[in-house]
Amino acid sequence: MFIETLFKSKRPVYCAASLFSPLSRLGGAHLADTVERILRTSPSYPGDAISNYLFLPYRDTNQHEITGPNRARLIYEADIAQLNRSSALLARLDGLAKDSGVGMEVGYAFGLGLPTAILVTDFIGEGYLNTEVKWNVDPVINSMADHVHYKPLHAPSDATYYQMTLNHELDAVREFVQGAFAAFDGRGNQKRPEPPTPVDKIVYIDCMGGRYQWSRQMHALIEEEIRQGGFTGQAAQRYTTRTMPDLLKQVQRDIEHAMEADIAIFCGDAPELDPGSAALFGMCAAMGKWTIYQYTSRQAYKGEGGQEMRVNLMLDQAASQVTTSIEETIEALRTKLTVPE
Repeated sequence: MFIETLFKSKRPVYCAASLFSPLSRLGGAHLADTVERILRTSPSYPGDAISNYLFLPYRDTNQHEITGPNRARLIYEADIAQLNRSSALLARLDGLAKDSGVGMEVGYAFGLGLPTAILVTDFIGEGYLNTEVKWNVDPVINSMADHVHYKPLHAPSDATYYQMTLNHELDAVREFVQGAFAAFDGRGNQKRPEPPTPVDKIVYIDCMGGRYQWSRQMHALIEEEIRQGGFTGQAAQRYTTRTMPDLLKQVQRDIEHAMEADIAIFCGDAPELDPGSAALFGMCAAMGKWTIYQYTSRQAYKGEGGQEMRVNLMLDQAASQVTTSIEETIEALRTKLTVPE
């Protein structure tokens, strides 16, 4: 059973959630508190410190106390160190713009072979324009997860709204954690298969999954550079499809292509990277691939305590190299492809 194995190994459950606002942190804290109550009430609970079995970023690394110009790096290293020693990952993914740092953590856990579960409470999903096709969880993340709990809320706008919303949150998280642990019980010690080591250098390219015209043009530019160098390039194709069956097939191909590659390029000129791209980025980071993250904005995110980052902290710090233009990306790729290991 997963809980008994957790108690024996003392490899904690990693709770991933957006942590930038008090409301987001409340959501993460509620997830961690629910996990704690379920573990403490287990008949086999050893009775020692709950920190041996549970980790919530920000809270458990005292991030508010870290200051200085290298703050982002210290936070990243503390979170990744915990993720590397975790037994499973539970993640909340709400909001139209999914937190790309959480998406990256989901993919990182998948790359490590950890059991992973996703909670979504949005009542708005995505789908193809002017069709009935809809998905409530990003197709890449859905494919990576062992368990997905989708529980939207449509509460009436009256005096009962607050209590109904609170009750819904309490029920959703409790059901999610219980369902995740049950799913992990059936998974056993399964690990993700290791991809074969490529003979030649293979490059995976993912510019928002081909979601926009500019990202498909970026794919074509980088692919042409790779072909001219005599190497193999495989660009993400999942959002170039038009039907759900084709989308699901292409999601599997994108995951397989990213696994086969030893170099991966991600482009994300947006406030948040596409969540599936963020997950594939995290998977590549966990598997030790050399990654380029292209982000061309001159603006940076600035947090408290001297923190500054060009993109989401997890992406900024996980990348082997961050580039600020297509020209810089191609030059970095050309150097990496032609310089002997």
